[in-house]
Amino acid sequence: MMPRTIGFHSALIGMMISLTACNLLPAGPTPQGTPSQTPSKPQPGAQTTPPSQSPPAAPSPAVMQTQPLRKAGLVLDILECSRKDGVLTVKVAFRNTTQKAINPTFLNNDLTSYVVANGRKYFVLADSEGTLLTGGPVIEPIEPGASVGWWAKFPAPPAEIKLMSYFALNANPFEDLAITDRK
Repeated sequence: MMPRTIGFHSALIGMMISLTACNLLPAGPTPQGTPSQTPSKPQPGAQTTPPSQSPPAAPSPAVMQTQPLRKAGLVLDILECSRKDGVLTVKVAFRNTTQKAINPTFLNNDLTSYVVANGRKYFVLADSEGTLLTGGPVIEPIEPGASVGWWAKFPAPPAEIKLMSYFALNANPFEDLAITDRK
């Protein structure tokens, strides 16, 4: 099996939220501009997260849009829509917002997705042997708070087109996504 990776920013944000909620990390600077000292026990009336329940993973600051999937607790984050040399690359992350692992059996080889720009549909590119240019199937369970990346390559719309919509199986439409031009 391939090792599963968690997006660095998502993991860092989730860890900071957990540490702050458990009063193990200062909530912010003191008026003098130095980090405040964290008390060793919670303040009266303060809410803490029980050790068995960590907060759901927060989206990375680089997330363009998020839509829930039909599988409860799983969301799809759009990370990038970039155009280079006539190819549009869309990078996404499937993120588990629950306290339990989610088996993504519905995310098989048929990760049907397409792009619409200026009223025209663009379907996933394939190589000379007919293999779709994608990140492949998502088959391993997604752990609580974890994200699994995926990508797809499409023919790029003309350079004057700056916005697109992305449609993926089991997700609501992602509309008005900005296309970044790369050199």
